[in-house]
Amino acid sequence: MYTPRWVVQFLVENSLGKMYLEMYPSSEIKDNHKIANAPSTQTRTPKPLHEVKIIDPACGSGNFLLYAFDFFYELYIDQIENYGADYEESDIAKLIIENNLYGIDLDDRAIQLAQLGLFIKAKKKRSSIGEINYNVVSSDFYLPEYDRVRQIFEQGSTLDQNQKELIEKVWSDLQNAYKFGSLVRIDEQTQEQLRAVEGRAHDDLFAAADLAEHQSFAETFFKNLSEAVEQYARTSSDTFLTSQTQDAITFLELLTTKYDVATANPPYTDTKDFGPKLKHFIEDNYRKPYKFNTNLYAAFIKRCFDFTNEDGKVAMIHPRTFMFIKTFEDVRKFIINKAHINVFVDYSLSNLFGSVMVDPAFYVLEKRMSNPRDAWFVSLDQYTRTPKEKYKKDIFLQALNDYIDNIENENNYTIPQQKLKEIKSWPLIYWISDEFRQKFKLSDMEAIADVCQGMSSSNNNRFLIFWWEVSDFSISKEVSDKKKWVRYSKGGPFKK
Repeated sequence: MYTPRWVVQFLVENSLGKMYLEMYPSSEIKDNHKIANAPSTQTRTPKPLHEVKIIDPACGSGNFLLYAFDFFYELYIDQIENYGADYEESDIAKLIIENNLYGIDLDDRAIQLAQLGLFIKAKKKRSSIGEINYNVVSSDFYLPEYDRVRQIFEQGSTLDQNQKELIEKVWSDLQNAYKFGSLVRIDEQTQEQLRAVEGRAHDDLFAAADLAEHQSFAETFFKNLSEAVEQYARTSSDTFLTSQTQDAITFLELLTTKYDVATANPPYTDTKDFGPKLKHFIEDNYRKPYKFNTNLYAAFIKRCFDFTNEDGKVAMIHPRTFMFIKTFEDVRKFIINKAHINVFVDYSLSNLFGSVMVDPAFYVLEKRMSNPRDAWFVSLDQYTRTPKEKYKKDIFLQALNDYIDNIENENNYTIPQQKLKEIKSWPLIYWISDEFRQKFKLSDMEAIADVCQGMSSSNNNRFLIFWWEVSDFSISKEVSDKKKWVRYSKGGPFKK
């Protein structure tokens, strides 16, 4: 499903745009775009614009990247005109594509469309732009069996068994990247092993000696991994496979780079619909220490978080099921503990994506937690299945304008993020009063009474009938009439 342009614009501007204003708070960008919580003073050390990176780890044909191109172009012009940056306007398009925009997708054709879209935008800016190196790549590439490259890693080395197993596992994950895409975790696996050794090194002299070896291993691991891929590409006589292997090198570089912003409309697939290989992969990589394995979009939340640097931003749109359901409790706890909710739009059921009815939320998270500002929620759920449902976009845009202008709006809610912890399992219930929230601290019903099902026939098909199936005269009106049938409240079949 294509993310609507206005949603893409909002998410990019309130992640990338806000980051830019944190570096350049007096920029005219804030007058030209609707960016919430724009700082009035510099809160981030400026860095050259060509070093600012945004990734879409499930980019499809490039909706987010195409708008990010336009927005980055404005930022470059702002840098040239107002901050004396040493960029040539004729170079901007190439700079953006080769330095700022990154994307990964399973579908090779979707990547071709994304690259084509970026090329057309660049060509409009400069007709003689020439060759462009894209950082938008498909994970549908080929790698040989590990035995064919094993010697690159193990020859003349002192790798222990755990390191050898890790290398083989990472290689296997890369071989399966055509199925798992950007969810493949490479750097994180080596870092997890390193952290485990560091934890033992405090109290164990032997582990302290191992630590130096593991640090050396981590430093050379990615170099050897790239060398193995490149060596295979050089020796292959099949030009198609060589090209595919070069894609693997770009993919590897993207996986091991840190980004300033990650933005996505990821695929939504419930765990019960995972195939056996995907289920095993997600369980192996996204179940611990927090459970992000309940839906594919949950795994992408974690992946976007991992992709970004220590003060990066995550901007996403996906179903709002994670807001309340028990199985997403770990996802909520991770977000509330590890990130600041800059803005959260509770859009709810609508035709946001055209004829397909979806139940989305979209938001921007900030990994920098030092800012004590309240989390901002926009509530639109109350308009679902009402005459105002079709006006949700307009209602939201008005709420955005009012929030920026500091005007009261009934759809805007602000709440100290820590208050979201006060209800068991931390559901994202943002709209209730503090007084009502305190009631959730009282004892549960189960603490004072046994909660059970109540009346049950044990065999509905045998003992229950509909009221219209028998004569009204045979239905009991009071206990003493001893008539055969007694009225019994029953909800009936489920209707969505």
